[in-house]
Amino acid sequence: MKKSVIYSIGLLLMFACGKPDTNGYEVKGVDVSRHQGEIDWQEVSGEGITFAFIKATEGTDWKDEQFKNNWEGAKAQGIITGAYHFFLAGKGGKEQARNFVSTVLLANGDLPPVLDLEVEKEMPAPDTVKKNIREWVDYVERYYGAKPILYTSPYYFETYLKEDFSDYPLWTYDYDKKPDNIDWNFWQHSKTGTVAGINGNVDLNVFNGSMDTLKALTFDWSTGHYTAGYCADITIDGEANEECWEAANWAKIDHLWIGPLFTKEDFQGRYKITWDSNYVYMLVEVIDDTLIDIHPDSLDHWWDDDCVEVFFDENDGNEWHQFNHKAFAYHVSLTYDVVDLGPDSLPHLYNDHVQAKRTQEGKKHTWEMAFSIYDDTFVDDGENTPVKLFQGKKMGFAIAYCDNDTSAQRENFIGTKRVEGEDKDFGWKNAGIFGDLILK
Repeated sequence: MKKSVIYSIGLLLMFACGKPDTNGYEVKGVDVSRHQGEIDWQEVSGEGITFAFIKATEGTDWKDEQFKNNWEGAKAQGIITGAYHFFLAGKGGKEQARNFVSTVLLANGDLPPVLDLEVEKEMPAPDTVKKNIREWVDYVERYYGAKPILYTSPYYFETYLKEDFSDYPLWTYDYDKKPDNIDWNFWQHSKTGTVAGINGNVDLNVFNGSMDTLKALTFDWSTGHYTAGYCADITIDGEANEECWEAANWAKIDHLWIGPLFTKEDFQGRYKITWDSNYVYMLVEVIDDTLIDIHPDSLDHWWDDDCVEVFFDENDGNEWHQFNHKAFAYHVSLTYDVVDLGPDSLPHLYNDHVQAKRTQEGKKHTWEMAFSIYDDTFVDDGENTPVKLFQGKKMGFAIAYCDNDTSAQRENFIGTKRVEGEDKDFGWKNAGIFGDLILK
């Protein structure tokens, strides 16, 4: 990466002190761009390099001509990859973010997106810089469902980031000594490194943690899958005091599908699942200070009231189900009405599909529910029989929470499955975004 300002005194100190001590940091990486030309990633991997930050874009329209080759080449050698965007402080953050997301497709095992923030010759006013950074960060976080990593200097961090962005993973640089007075995840300790397979100098980095810790920072698109144990005796009373609930594992409801970014102070959600031959049992716990139901008619704007939405795709077909019953999208209201769209494109009540009870303890709200599972032969107003469940059965499923504190429309929609893209609200139409529920 280029550095906008390096004072001569800094150079003198660097050469006087020599290379900084990186002993104790075993996870090593590089960062590259078109300036390194063609790279032999097999040789790079042989040098013990385990991660690489690769330049993808800059500003509102520039794309690195070597990004695709570097991205694919590093991945082919098992190197953990992260893509970065070089930020222009005076350009709109949204426009720059769109340039990045149109170029970078992230997959399992990739590092979160990176925003490269450096001092420029002519910096805009601090408020403008912060506004543009916020636009980029929020857009990219919503798009990929993960907090971006911020690359910057200690000076830039103190000046522009410390107040509003201190909770983001940080990549910083210091070529003289280990960075102090700053909580860093990645440290760029040299810009004149040499690595076999790369012509000329290259930036060298270390990760502040183990290889397992680095892998925990990467994308996991498998979120939203659940393996449920068998339970023969559940009473739907909202108390959830059966032993099999104790044995079941909690999983998170934490992926933003609609609305502004939220904090743990705004919302927390989690769930458990168990089953028997007749029902899938679900325990959903939400911590939220305000729950509202402002529509007396349960079939009127049911999605704008606080409710738990549970999706089932009985045969895991991943098909379009907007106006059919190849899958169900049950909205369970605060009054236990259960709404989904029928083949006639109208909302219907499916209260006989779900038993539900909600309890409250302070800000904690707990739904205990039992779902009868129907296959795609279900006919509204017809004679229908729920399927019998068995060990080893696999179904598509997801859970989401419609959160509304005080507004005419829901403020957030938060789900169990990571969904990439600007439009994440299509689980009610397409079962292809569901996770898997496996009965064991």
